[in-house]
Amino acid sequence: MSYPPRLCRVCRPPLRQLARGGSHQDPPPLPQSHPPYYKDYERFPLPELLTRIKIDLKRLFVTVIDHTTGSEHQLLFFKERFLSAAHPDRKKMARYSDKLRKLGLREEIIGYGPSKEQWASMMNAP
Repeated sequence: MSYPPRLCRVCRPPLRQLARGGSHQDPPPLPQSHPPYYKDYERFPLPELLTRIKIDLKRLFVTVIDHTTGSEHQLLFFKERFLSAAHPDRKKMARYSDKLRKLGLREEIIGYGPSKEQWASMMNAP
């Protein structure tokens, strides 16, 4: 998955300007690099969410949420849903997701799945 997601790449200049209280008539230049939204997205099957961007198109309002603080941290389950069909690790991620389903996790509950801390506790339980 490329960063930022496709919707944000299209909307980013005007949305960033609007988030700063400016006009979308003169968007700022895009930076050459950007922070990752998930920690170790490419390396781990369950990357940790670092940043979430919420876009309210009706009110033209952008909210950037930092997930690095707080008592619980969100994981990305069923990662293969966000990989292209040609991604070299897609089959590996699909096999990992099959294991998650055997543990009782389902795509329908994602968004309400276990936190990083709950997941670690579940995996360490006898």
